[in-house]
Amino acid sequence: MTYPQQPGYGQQPGYGQQPQQPGYGQQQPGYGQQPQQPAYGQPQQPGYGQQQPGYSSPDYGQPPQQPGGGGQAWITVDAQYFVLNFILSFFKPKIFIDGQQMQGTEWKANTFPVVPGTHHVKVVTPYLWDFGEAETQVTVGPGQNVPLEYKSPLVAFFVPGSLGPSPQQYNGMGLMIGLMAVPLALLVLVCICSLGGFWI
Repeated sequence: MTYPQQPGYGQQPGYGQQPQQPGYGQQQPGYGQQPQQPAYGQPQQPGYGQQQPGYSSPDYGQPPQQPGGGGQAWITVDAQYFVLNFILSFFKPKIFIDGQQMQGTEWKANTFPVVPGTHHVKVVTPYLWDFGEAETQVTVGPGQNVPLEYKSPLVAFFVPGSLGPSPQQYNGMGLMIGLMAVPLALLVLVCICSLGGFWI
Protein backbone atom coordinates (compact mmCIF):
# COMPACT_ATOMS: atom_id res chain seq x y z
CA MET A 1 0.00 0.00 0.00
CA THR A 2 1.43 3.28 -1.02
CA TYR A 3 0.89 6.35 1.11
CA PRO A 4 0.66 9.62 -0.66
CA GLN A 5 3.73 11.77 -0.14
CA GLN A 6 3.10 14.93 1.71
CA PRO A 7 4.17 18.00 -0.09
CA GLY A 8 7.73 18.79 0.88
CA TYR A 9 8.06 15.72 3.12
CA GLY A 10 11.65 14.50 3.32
CA GLN A 11 12.83 17.42 1.30
CA GLN A 12 13.98 20.67 2.63
CA PRO A 13 13.38 23.71 0.56
CA GLY A 14 16.51 24.17 -1.51
CA TYR A 15 18.18 21.13 0.11
CA GLY A 16 21.72 20.71 -1.20
CA GLN A 17 21.73 24.19 -2.57
CA GLN A 18 23.14 27.34 -1.04
CA PRO A 19 20.38 29.72 -0.08
CA GLN A 20 20.67 32.65 -2.37
CA GLN A 21 20.53 36.01 -0.76
CA PRO A 22 18.89 38.78 -2.61
CA GLY A 23 21.57 40.20 -4.84
CA TYR A 24 24.21 37.66 -3.62
CA GLY A 25 26.86 37.14 -6.24
CA GLN A 26 25.43 39.92 -8.26
CA GLN A 27 27.16 43.23 -8.68
CA GLN A 28 25.78 45.97 -6.54
CA PRO A 29 24.38 48.89 -8.41
CA GLY A 30 27.21 51.27 -9.15
CA TYR A 31 29.93 48.98 -7.71
CA GLY A 32 33.08 49.11 -9.82
CA GLN A 33 31.37 51.44 -12.23
CA GLN A 34 32.35 54.99 -12.98
CA PRO A 35 30.00 57.53 -11.41
CA GLN A 36 27.58 58.91 -13.86
CA GLN A 37 28.46 62.38 -15.04
CA PRO A 38 25.73 64.95 -14.57
CA ALA A 39 23.94 66.22 -17.58
CA TYR A 40 25.25 69.24 -19.36
CA GLY A 41 24.31 72.45 -17.58
CA GLN A 42 23.73 70.80 -14.16
CA PRO A 43 26.07 71.64 -11.24
CA GLN A 44 28.45 68.88 -10.25
CA GLN A 45 28.67 67.92 -6.59
CA PRO A 46 32.25 67.78 -5.28
CA GLY A 47 33.27 64.18 -4.74
CA TYR A 48 36.00 62.58 -2.65
CA GLY A 49 39.44 64.00 -3.41
CA GLN A 50 37.95 66.99 -5.23
CA GLN A 51 38.56 70.51 -4.07
CA GLN A 52 35.78 72.03 -2.01
CA PRO A 53 34.45 75.43 -3.06
CA GLY A 54 36.45 78.23 -1.44
CA TYR A 55 39.26 75.93 -0.27
CA SER A 56 42.73 76.47 -1.66
CA SER A 57 45.64 74.17 -0.97
CA PRO A 58 48.75 75.85 0.51
CA ASP A 59 51.46 76.80 -1.94
CA TYR A 60 54.56 75.41 -0.23
CA GLY A 61 57.64 77.54 -0.60
CA GLN A 62 55.61 80.74 -0.52
CA PRO A 63 55.12 82.90 2.61
CA PRO A 64 51.92 81.88 4.43
CA GLN A 65 49.08 84.32 3.94
CA GLN A 66 47.45 86.08 6.85
CA PRO A 67 43.66 86.44 7.03
CA GLY A 68 42.57 89.33 4.90
CA GLY A 69 45.44 88.91 2.44
CA GLY A 70 47.92 90.76 4.66
CA GLY A 71 50.76 88.40 3.78
CA GLN A 72 53.83 87.53 5.82
CA ALA A 73 57.09 89.40 6.42
CA TRP A 74 60.28 88.92 8.42
CA ILE A 75 62.88 90.92 10.34
CA THR A 76 66.39 89.47 10.73
CA VAL A 77 68.66 90.83 13.47
CA ASP A 78 72.32 89.74 13.25
CA ALA A 79 73.64 90.28 16.80
CA GLN A 80 77.43 90.46 17.26
CA TYR A 81 79.96 91.26 19.99
CA PHE A 82 83.64 92.17 19.79
CA VAL A 83 85.95 89.15 19.95
CA LEU A 84 87.76 90.45 23.06
CA ASN A 85 84.41 90.53 24.87
CA PHE A 86 84.09 86.73 24.61
CA ILE A 87 82.58 86.68 28.11
CA LEU A 88 79.35 87.82 26.45
CA SER A 89 79.04 84.42 24.78
CA PHE A 90 77.66 83.13 28.09
CA PHE A 91 74.74 85.53 27.74
CA LYS A 92 72.09 85.93 25.06
CA PRO A 93 71.20 89.24 23.41
CA LYS A 94 67.79 90.65 24.23
CA ILE A 95 65.80 91.55 21.12
CA PHE A 96 62.48 93.37 21.33
CA ILE A 97 60.01 93.94 18.49
CA ASP A 98 57.19 96.36 19.24
CA GLY A 99 57.97 96.05 22.95
CA GLN A 100 57.76 92.24 23.03
CA GLN A 101 60.92 90.29 23.87
CA MET A 102 61.71 87.59 21.34
CA GLN A 103 62.59 84.08 22.50
CA GLY A 104 65.50 81.85 21.44
CA THR A 105 67.85 84.70 20.54
CA GLU A 106 71.54 84.01 19.87
CA TRP A 107 74.71 85.86 18.89
CA LYS A 108 73.99 85.26 15.22
CA ALA A 109 71.33 86.09 12.64
CA ASN A 110 67.89 85.81 14.28
CA THR A 111 64.85 85.84 11.97
CA PHE A 112 61.38 86.69 13.29
CA PRO A 113 58.05 86.58 11.39
CA VAL A 114 56.04 89.80 11.52
CA VAL A 115 53.04 91.29 9.78
CA PRO A 116 53.79 93.82 7.04
CA GLY A 117 54.06 97.38 8.29
CA THR A 118 56.28 99.55 10.48
CA HIS A 119 57.91 97.94 13.53
CA HIS A 120 60.05 99.18 16.39
CA VAL A 121 63.17 97.06 17.05
CA LYS A 122 65.35 97.32 20.15
CA VAL A 123 68.41 95.27 21.18
CA VAL A 124 70.37 95.31 24.45
CA THR A 125 73.39 93.36 25.69
CA PRO A 126 72.89 91.54 29.00
CA TYR A 127 75.71 91.22 31.54
CA LEU A 128 75.70 92.00 35.24
CA TRP A 129 73.38 94.73 33.99
CA ASP A 130 71.85 95.52 30.60
CA PHE A 131 73.91 97.88 28.45
CA GLY A 132 74.50 98.78 24.82
CA GLU A 133 70.88 99.63 24.07
CA ALA A 134 70.14 100.44 20.43
CA GLU A 135 66.81 100.85 18.65
CA THR A 136 65.39 101.68 15.25
CA GLN A 137 62.20 101.55 13.19
CA VAL A 138 61.82 99.52 10.02
CA THR A 139 59.05 99.21 7.45
CA VAL A 140 58.52 95.72 6.03
CA GLY A 141 56.44 94.90 2.96
CA PRO A 142 54.56 91.64 2.28
CA GLY A 143 56.99 88.80 1.54
CA GLN A 144 59.97 91.00 2.47
CA ASN A 145 62.80 90.19 4.89
CA VAL A 146 64.54 93.27 6.31
CA PRO A 147 68.06 92.52 7.62
CA LEU A 148 69.49 94.50 10.55
CA GLU A 149 72.89 94.30 12.21
CA TYR A 150 73.49 94.93 15.91
CA LYS A 151 76.95 95.37 17.38
CA SER A 152 77.43 95.43 21.11
CA PRO A 153 79.65 98.30 22.34
CA LEU A 154 83.25 97.63 23.31
CA VAL A 155 82.69 98.76 26.89
CA ALA A 156 79.76 98.38 29.24
CA PHE A 157 79.75 101.96 30.49
CA PHE A 158 77.54 104.71 29.05
CA VAL A 159 78.06 103.63 25.44
CA PRO A 160 75.13 102.63 23.22
CA GLY A 161 75.21 99.77 20.77
CA SER A 162 74.70 100.22 17.04
CA LEU A 163 71.69 98.88 15.15
CA GLY A 164 70.77 99.32 11.51
CA PRO A 165 71.62 98.13 8.01
CA SER A 166 74.95 96.35 7.65
CA PRO A 167 77.72 97.25 8.19
CA GLN A 168 77.61 98.73 11.69
CA GLN A 169 80.56 99.71 13.87
CA TYR A 170 81.54 98.88 17.44
CA ASN A 171 80.96 101.95 19.57
CA GLY A 172 83.25 102.92 22.44
CA MET A 173 86.65 102.48 20.80
CA GLY A 174 88.05 105.70 22.30
CA LEU A 175 86.79 104.88 25.78
CA MET A 176 88.22 101.36 25.57
CA ILE A 177 91.63 102.70 24.53
CA GLY A 178 91.51 105.17 27.41
CA LEU A 179 90.60 102.46 29.90
CA MET A 180 93.42 100.28 28.64
CA ALA A 181 95.88 103.18 28.61
CA VAL A 182 95.39 104.00 32.29
CA PRO A 183 96.61 100.67 33.73
CA LEU A 184 99.31 100.50 31.07
CA ALA A 185 100.58 103.95 32.11
CA LEU A 186 100.55 102.92 35.76
CA LEU A 187 102.51 99.77 34.91
CA VAL A 188 105.12 101.80 33.03
CA LEU A 189 105.37 104.25 35.92
CA VAL A 190 105.91 101.46 38.42
CA CYS A 191 108.62 99.96 36.22
CA ILE A 192 110.41 103.28 35.91
CA CYS A 193 110.29 103.86 39.65
CA SER A 194 111.59 100.37 40.28
CA LEU A 195 114.47 100.84 37.87
CA GLY A 196 115.28 104.25 39.36
CA GLY A 197 115.46 102.82 42.85
CA PHE A 198 117.66 99.99 41.57
CA TRP A 199 120.20 102.39 40.11
CA ILE A 200 120.30 104.49 43.25
